[in-house]
Amino acid sequence: MEYKIDKAKFANDPLYETLVALQKSLEQLNLHLYVVGACARDIAMKVLNVPASARRTIDIDVAIALDNWEMFDKVSELLQHNNFKKDPYAKQKFYYKGEDGTNDYEVDVVPFGPLANNEVIGWPPEGNPEMSVRCFEDVMKDADTIIVDENVRFCIASLSGQFLIKLDAWIDRHLKTDKDARDMFYIIDNFYWTSIVDKFPPPEQVTNSDAPAFDDFVAGAQWIASELRSLLSDEHRAYYVDFINSELSLEDNSKLVQHLVTASNNSNVRNYSNVRLALQNIVNILSA
Repeated sequence: MEYKIDKAKFANDPLYETLVALQKSLEQLNLHLYVVGACARDIAMKVLNVPASARRTIDIDVAIALDNWEMFDKVSELLQHNNFKKDPYAKQKFYYKGEDGTNDYEVDVVPFGPLANNEVIGWPPEGNPEMSVRCFEDVMKDADTIIVDENVRFCIASLSGQFLIKLDAWIDRHLKTDKDARDMFYIIDNFYWTSIVDKFPPPEQVTNSDAPAFDDFVAGAQWIASELRSLLSDEHRAYYVDFINSELSLEDNSKLVQHLVTASNNSNVRNYSNVRLALQNIVNILSA
């Protein structure tokens, strides 16, 4: 889908200027700009008029489909010619300084595509840092296009795709942080009512809102799974089904369930049973 937003509603001049510079740089190599991470979540919710997440972000993660690491080096060189400064230590990190040098917006560049090894990227020469990009090619095929003031055009994964990217991130780093679970919870929690306005009618797998004991959190998970089922390869569907089933089998010891329940602030509505039921519905729909 395509969404247009004016710069005033975008309400983030440093981010807007950074996106302009990113687009200018990547166009020179005929590369598409994909925004991912928490920034993509915030942009999606802004264009859909959903209240912002309590977990705010002040940087941007961008994904670029690349054939090899030589292309990444070319991207790095172009960025540095367009007022970006390369971080001397973090290989994926840049800072947009602006034309007058007064900006300092942090940008993480995540390559995906053919340069990945077994769906994992590891920056050469040591292969570190390492990051899973398992679902990127699947979800970016259905990316939404965002246009700001007709000047900036970039893509973001659909909300269901963003949920999956966050699940992969959680798998990678949940022993260090629960922030990806908080983003997953936020997406599920807002998905049903956001989608019912934007994509009515819901898929057949989603419980009707006038059904007895309707739960919009579970319905949101059902809707996410129904979209992912059409996006993912058979191999990837099986992977995520097996992973979520393995977490559910741990019952009270599941870190995924624990982190999602914690993200709910332990509300009576989004409790342990709701979270488990939502995850079980994702498994059931992806398995069908």
